[in-house]
Amino acid sequence: MTLFVKNYEIKQHTKMFIIAFFDALIAQFYYDNVPFEFKFSISVAILPVYYYFDRSLNPIKTGLYVTTVGLAFRTLTQANALGLYQAFWQDFNFMYFDILYGIIMYFLFYKVKDAGMSRWVIVVVLADTLGNIVEFSSRHGLNELLNSNVVSIIFFVAVVRVLIALAIVTFMKQYTLLIRKDEHEIRYKELVMLTSDLKSEAYYMQKNIDFIERVMSDAYSLYSDFDEVESDVNKKLALKIATEVHEIKKNYSRVVEGLAAITDKEITEDTMRITTLLKILRTSLSKYLDVKESKIRLNVSGHSSEAFEDHYHLMSVLRNLVNNAIEAIGLNNNGRVDIAYSEEGDFHLFSVSDTGGGIKEEDLKFIFEAGFSTKFNEATGDICRGVGLALVKQIVEEQLDGRIEVESIVGLGTTFKVYIRK
Repeated sequence: MTLFVKNYEIKQHTKMFIIAFFDALIAQFYYDNVPFEFKFSISVAILPVYYYFDRSLNPIKTGLYVTTVGLAFRTLTQANALGLYQAFWQDFNFMYFDILYGIIMYFLFYKVKDAGMSRWVIVVVLADTLGNIVEFSSRHGLNELLNSNVVSIIFFVAVVRVLIALAIVTFMKQYTLLIRKDEHEIRYKELVMLTSDLKSEAYYMQKNIDFIERVMSDAYSLYSDFDEVESDVNKKLALKIATEVHEIKKNYSRVVEGLAAITDKEITEDTMRITTLLKILRTSLSKYLDVKESKIRLNVSGHSSEAFEDHYHLMSVLRNLVNNAIEAIGLNNNGRVDIAYSEEGDFHLFSVSDTGGGIKEEDLKFIFEAGFSTKFNEATGDICRGVGLALVKQIVEEQLDGRIEVESIVGLGTTFKVYIRK
C-alpha cells in the first residue's frame, strides 16, 4: 500500500512538472500592446484546461511548480542579456499571480465536489483577474492600478482567455465523444458477430440434445433387453452407457442454457435494419480478408431500411455462406464474393455468390445433409464433416421461416439464395 502511494505521488509530481515546463514554453507567447507596461500570456488560457479535465491536480502544488519552473526558465533565458541577478528579479512578480491563481482554484473549484463547467468558468475569470491585479500592483503600485483603466483591461483579458480555454475544453469533449462513439460502434459490431455465432452454435447444440436423448433411450432399451437374457456383464455396461449419456445430456443442456442467457443479456436490441446488418457483415469480412492479406474482392449491394427480427441467426447464415465461398476460392487466389439483397414478392432475398470451382451436379442434392462434404485434405486424409450447411438449412427453415437454394457451375462458381418471408 505504501509503495502504491509513493508511486502515485511520484506520478503526480512528474505530471505537475511537465505541465509547468510546457507552461513556461507557452508563456513566451504573450500580448503586451496595452496602454501600460504589462504582458498577458496565452499560457494562462491553457492552464485551467488541465484543472478541468484532471481533478486530481492540486492547483496550489501545481501553481508552485509553474512559478518555480517558470522563474528558472525566464531567468536562464534572459541571463545573457541582463545578467543572472537582474534576470531573476526582472519577472519575479509574476510569482504572485501563479500562487494566488492556484489558491483561488484550489478552494473555489478543486475542493468543491461535483463542480461543473459554469463554476469553472466563473472561478477561472476570478482567479485570472485577481491574480493579474495583485501582480500589477506589486510591479507598479496600488495608485497606478486605481488611477487608470487597468482593472477593466485585466478583466477583459481574463474573459478572452477563459473563452479560449472554454473553446479548447468544448473541442476536447466533443472529440472524446466522437472517439467513444467510434469505439462503441466497433465493439457493437464485434458483439453482434459474436452473438450471432453463439446463437447459431446454441441452436445446433439444442438440436443435438434430441440426438443425445435418442442414444440414451437406445442404451436403456439395450439394458432392458440384456435383463431378459440375463447377461450380467453386458447389462451393467448398457446401464453404464445410459447413465453416462444422461449426464452428458444434463451438462450439454446447461451449456446451451448458459449460451442463451449470455447472448440474451449481452444484446437487447430486438431488431436491426437490413442495411445496418449488411454494413456490419461487410466491415467484419473485409477486416478478416485484410488481416489474411487475401486477394479476394468482397462486394456488398442492396439497401433496405426495413427492420429485421432475429438478425443474429440471419447473420450466422450469411457469414457461414460467405466463409464457404472464401474457402471455395482460396484465400491466396484471385476471386470475388458477392453478397446481394433484394426483395422478391413476399420474401427478402439474400444471395451469396463466389467465383470458386463450383460444385458437381451429382453433389448438389447432398450438400445440406449433415456429414456430407466435398472438402477433403489429400495430405492429411482429414475430411470436413459438413455440419455448416446442414446447420444453415435448419436455421433458415426452422428459425427464419424461409428456404435456401443453390446454383452452381463447375469452373465458374456457386450462388446460394436465401429466401426469408417478410
